[in-house]
Amino acid sequence: MTVWRGKMGFEFKKRGFPVEVAGYSFTLETGTAAARKLEAFGAEAKRLAGELPKTAEGMETAWGFLAGTLDGLLGAGATDTIFAGREHDLFDLVDVLTYLCDAYKAQAAAATAQWAS
Repeated sequence: MTVWRGKMGFEFKKRGFPVEVAGYSFTLETGTAAARKLEAFGAEAKRLAGELPKTAEGMETAWGFLAGTLDGLLGAGATDTIFAGREHDLFDLVDVLTYLCDAYKAQAAAATAQWAS
């Protein structure tokens, strides 16, 4: 009797794709957990947009929320890395998150097209 001792079986893939932001490389995870994070981000962003005062304090609160979202998507400390040496500009942070959402949508569309063929 011969016993095969090689590696065999099923391994789950780590789902994600590389993104580059301000010269730094990150992995944007895909899958159900990432989709839930993006949905929660969108819902909370809409809620905050209607409730936050249009003041410096409101912008600081929005920065905190968006920075937490960015770290949640790219990993703890991503916001500090990306904005190191830069002024914390809320609109720059929104641009980064918009880029990531667009990249995620494109990746999801490509994966869906692959499954459909």
